[in-house]
Amino acid sequence: MMTREDMLRELELSPLWTLRTPASSQLPMAAVESSAALGLAEQHAVAIVPSAALVAEPLSATESATEPAIALDATQMPPQLLQHMLSDDGDCMFVFAAAEMPAAEAVLLRNMVMAMAMKAKLMPAPAYTAELVVTQPPKLLIVLGESTAQYLLQTSLPLADLRGSVHTYQDVALVASYDLAHLLQILPDKAQAWDDLCLGLHTLQSLKSTD
Repeated sequence: MMTREDMLRELELSPLWTLRTPASSQLPMAAVESSAALGLAEQHAVAIVPSAALVAEPLSATESATEPAIALDATQMPPQLLQHMLSDDGDCMFVFAAAEMPAAEAVLLRNMVMAMAMKAKLMPAPAYTAELVVTQPPKLLIVLGESTAQYLLQTSLPLADLRGSVHTYQDVALVASYDLAHLLQILPDKAQAWDDLCLGLHTLQSLKSTD
């Protein structure tokens, strides 16, 4: 007498389900390791996906998938709000990160300006340097901080390479030096910062003499 399982088997209804993919324990060791590596790679791929604004457009049918990716043009960087202090005569503008300034940093900045025999006042609110250079064009920019200097000069060079030279931003001379927080933490670098300020003063005097 046929059992229920025999009848189902004769009608090709048994077994009712089959395992579509073998369990990981049944896979060869190399396949298991490759599968795990793929899963890890997918997790990392998700973690480093750039924002939508920086994702390149899909390749067209006429474009080759082997063509190198086009690097983001530094001139396309969005404008950054920065803090500014302008000398009374408008010839020198200090530029630094737009963050709340602790009292100790404010005192240090005031002393730096006094040591340069200048009078200057902090602008009431952070602004875009490019706009200020147009509306209130100074003869010299003194930029404090590596990241701020890199942003304005559109470079990845470290501050050590940017210091000691006169650069140009929007046709205005620019001298880079340490940020105030750094100078309060690394006191010996104050001497190097003074060298930067002296370079700025010399540059400013040269620019004034040519007017």
